Amino acid sequence: MVPGARGVGVDLETALPDRRTARILLTEQERIELWPAGDLATLRFLFTVKEAGFKALSDCRAAHGGLFWRVRLLSRDGRLWARAGHAQAGITGGVHRWGAFALAVRTGEDEIHQKQ
Repeated sequence: MVPGARGVGVDLETALPDRRTARILLTEQERIELWPAGDLATLRFLFTVKEAGFKALSDCRAAHGGLFWRVRLLSRDGRLWARAGHAQAGITGGVHRWGAFALAVRTGEDEIHQKQ
């Protein structure tokens, strides 16, 4: 339990995704900003991050339509964020030789983090 959280999402992935997954998983902007090297370990991490973000933003169905790849990722101030509509979840995680993990937490401060 995370006190004050409106949503929490966790994901763990061990398998490397197929490179073609990037076309569905990431927008062009996300590929440019978050996956410039094009390596599979980072793609696995981004897959994990997007899944965790989707879980934390599960009540934002109108924005993502129940499809995890429609959650948007952005990096701001050295931190990853998942976004669905105006709602956002901060994300932390890591990449290891065995896989990747991510934890996303949505607080009630969605509008505070909007800078667009």
